[in-house]
Amino acid sequence: MTEYEKLPLSTKIFGPIFLLVLTFIFIELFIGSSGLLLTGIINQDEIIIFGKSDMYLLGSGLLIVPFAILSFITTIKRKILDVNRTVGKYMLIIPMIVLFTFPHIADYAVSSYMKKINYVYCQEQSILEIMTTQHAYAKDRNTCLKVTKDMFNVYTFWNKYFDDKR
Repeated sequence: MTEYEKLPLSTKIFGPIFLLVLTFIFIELFIGSSGLLLTGIINQDEIIIFGKSDMYLLGSGLLIVPFAILSFITTIKRKILDVNRTVGKYMLIIPMIVLFTFPHIADYAVSSYMKKINYVYCQEQSILEIMTTQHAYAKDRNTCLKVTKDMFNVYTFWNKYFDDKR
């Protein structure tokens, strides 16, 4: 009896599906947050919210992809694979680099662009905590006072944005 045959059926079937669903959720949340940022910039909204912590979702989603691929291959071939060390190393190193560098690069790019288009950084209204970092930018200092904590909830802000456009 091989190692693969010893695994329960639920692990063989639901493991790869779970990883794939988790990847899609992370990527979708990243796209939603980025879309909200880009929509605000294009429409020159009074208040633009940038979630630096949401940028980590891209790297997290990409990090799960190699595991999802390997688990699907294992399920199809019905045996546990020996992954070449160099291939396995690069499958994980590249997403790790994206995971830890992309949010900082995006933060620098967004803050530089906001300064370029004369938006003001609302430091008092921004959320800078260990688990979440949300930056608020406004057209002027008086508009900064309109920033409320519920604006940092992407789903509330996203739904309000589309309700206003209808």
